[in-house]
Amino acid sequence: MARNSERHDLAREVAGHLGPDWSAEDPGDDYPGAYLNGPDQARLYLRGIWNDATRVQVAGGYPQNHQRPAAHSITVALSRGAAAIAREITRRLLPDYLATLKGVIAENHRDQQAAERRAHNAGELAKLLPGAKVDHDPSTASYKTSIRWYDRDNGRGYGDLHLSYDGQGVSELEIRSISVETAERVLRALTQSTDTDPSSTRV
Repeated sequence: MARNSERHDLAREVAGHLGPDWSAEDPGDDYPGAYLNGPDQARLYLRGIWNDATRVQVAGGYPQNHQRPAAHSITVALSRGAAAIAREITRRLLPDYLATLKGVIAENHRDQQAAERRAHNAGELAKLLPGAKVDHDPSTASYKTSIRWYDRDNGRGYGDLHLSYDGQGVSELEIRSISVETAERVLRALTQSTDTDPSSTRV
């Protein structure tokens, strides 16, 4: 494909053969291809091959994800036309690509739920310490949710608490400059029953 207009025309034809749920998107002159947008966040990229003008490549794309999903792509002879390219996409690309995409979407959903749980539980825990601040990165690609406090004047010292990925545990707790009495209360609390407090608002 020599020109962007040609590859976009081809993408529109291919989308028409893929079905009514598919459409073509021209990303602009800076990109040597066109997108094919389908149902359930499916997104393919159709482009020419720089060292082989007789073929076209179609590759699967994914929503932003903290891992690197498996790459799926095919090449098809350009001379076969849009209908044949669409058939090859359906036969050779979509089965594996859509299965991987489904896993990526499910993983992103779990990450989002975990991030929301960390933010909520960190907020509830921070209420127990005057002046405590929650440091929460809302990006699902980051598992960082922490509580930082500074209360040396009242014997509570200062420190950091880091929540686990799922927000249901604490992966690290560091307390500094506390009184012996406060340390004793903390240690005694650790040896007491771990039954859930019925009044707790943790999730």
